[in-house]
Amino acid sequence: MDKAAFFAILLKDLQRSNVMLRKKWATIINENQFSTLDFLPILNEKEQIASRFLWLLSEVGEMYPAILKADLPAWFQQFEKGQVALKHALPTYWKIVGVPLENEGTAIDLLFAVIASNEANVTIKSRAIFVLHNLVQKYPHLKGEFEVCLNAQRNKYSAAFDKGIRKILR
Repeated sequence: MDKAAFFAILLKDLQRSNVMLRKKWATIINENQFSTLDFLPILNEKEQIASRFLWLLSEVGEMYPAILKADLPAWFQQFEKGQVALKHALPTYWKIVGVPLENEGTAIDLLFAVIASNEANVTIKSRAIFVLHNLVQKYPHLKGEFEVCLNAQRNKYSAAFDKGIRKILR
């Protein structure tokens, strides 16, 4: 499939897309060896289109992790350049394919910020906690700060969320 034609399809249909259609598109990206970065301008579309595109990137990562993993450092650069829509998507991508080594330092800062944020929903916070927990295992000197951050989130959300935090804090 031609990249320009596929781009046009995404612009037209993302807003009404469902998971099955996004999985089909993930397969098209894989089969045509498109870089996910080729579709970066979609993030500048209206919020519903941009958010569905971010969901598509998750589908790409779930189905074809090597594609997302290869592009993830560049997606992180886009966040650093001001693509704030990526702030809550990056923890999901890092949960799927891991944090690129070259982004670990700033990723750790972002993950702490997401966990502490009042803007992030409990799903995004849970993903950020999962990713940061793995990084804390790698960098044990962060354990104290991580525990303080987690304790600040206790009793704010569901019993299941609190149970997950207690399990990590053991």
